[in-house]
Amino acid sequence: MIPSPRWFPTNLAERVLWYANFAMQFALVAESLGLADKIPQVNDDNLVMQFMGGADTSVNAYQASIQQFRRIITEGAPGTTTPKFPDNLTLALPKVVATGLFTRIDKLRGQIMKADNYTNEIGALLDILVKGKDSIASEDRKPALKGRTMPAQQILVEFVRGDSDGINLRMSIDGGEPINAGNFYKSPVLLNVPGDASKPHEVEIIARYIEDNTPVGQNSDEIKLVSQT
Repeated sequence: MIPSPRWFPTNLAERVLWYANFAMQFALVAESLGLADKIPQVNDDNLVMQFMGGADTSVNAYQASIQQFRRIITEGAPGTTTPKFPDNLTLALPKVVATGLFTRIDKLRGQIMKADNYTNEIGALLDILVKGKDSIASEDRKPALKGRTMPAQQILVEFVRGDSDGINLRMSIDGGEPINAGNFYKSPVLLNVPGDASKPHEVEIIARYIEDNTPVGQNSDEIKLVSQT
């Protein structure tokens, strides 16, 4: 997975700088957030990210030097000094870490923002705030749903995503407690109605917009349908 571009850089060069800042600032605030145990992993992941940034630069430079050698050796005039082939490139990973740097940082961001002592000032320091968004407007937004029943206990739900990441859907079956149907990023969504497939069920569906996999804004109006067998 790749974290949302609403807060996470979209290219390697910017990500390298972002990780360096995050690791440095996180070490200063982690204890106050109750997340001091995460510091070693953040530092290790940052080491790997810095290595990848440097390796990318080195590999690109090495490739360019080989291309220059090829041009001279093939296109140069006879009698021209024979170029020296570039020395072999040697790269050594400074730290072996488990796969999933981006998943870890995305999860950690969620933990940071849910911490009791978290503030937007800390978010700005760590550079994890959503950029260019009006948080008040986000909290006021309310999705509109359209639904229709389909054969075999399925329901088709349509929505307009707008500038959100998608929607989170919950549904109640026959007046029961709401269950989380999941996060969805494209419309329409085809839901399977759980329960006895041999009889119709009363289904209530409600939604909220999501940003960075977190529900935001107001609940939609409920849509009520009766499933088909």
